[in-house]
Amino acid sequence: MVYKFLMADFQALEKRLSEYENYLREARAGIGESTTYNSETWHDNPSFDEQQQLAKMWNTERGKLAHVRDDSEIVEPSAPNGAADVGSVVRIKDQSTQTVDTFLIASYMVIGGGEDRISYSTPIAQLLLGHKAGDVVNGRIGSRRVTFEILSVSVSEE
Repeated sequence: MVYKFLMADFQALEKRLSEYENYLREARAGIGESTTYNSETWHDNPSFDEQQQLAKMWNTERGKLAHVRDDSEIVEPSAPNGAADVGSVVRIKDQSTQTVDTFLIASYMVIGGGEDRISYSTPIAQLLLGHKAGDVVNGRIGSRRVTFEILSVSVSEE
């Protein structure tokens, strides 16, 4: 599977991956330190156990992010022929509540940014991708049936 990323989100992913690598290094250093303060190198050594668990956790999380990064493709914001795509700012009206929302359909993982950014893999984005202003889209989000009118689609400035 290829994961699409806008440049800003990809840079945030790289930063998060670097942070996880630092946490992993610290946990591994803690394993070594925990064996120097106690005559027990690993048996009945809670500090050793804790650092070992932290190292395992950060290694797993780092591995997940590295997998996503390695299978990523950086894409430019777009709205081909006016249709919603990754990098599109979409304004919709919920037909049942009459509320209007505007958001950016962003990368596979949205790290940071704001509440107005949603991943293209979310159910609402999946309903809207490929549709244009004026389209009425019906579907399900969880157990709820929804109907949205797409008011506008534009390319993000990101």
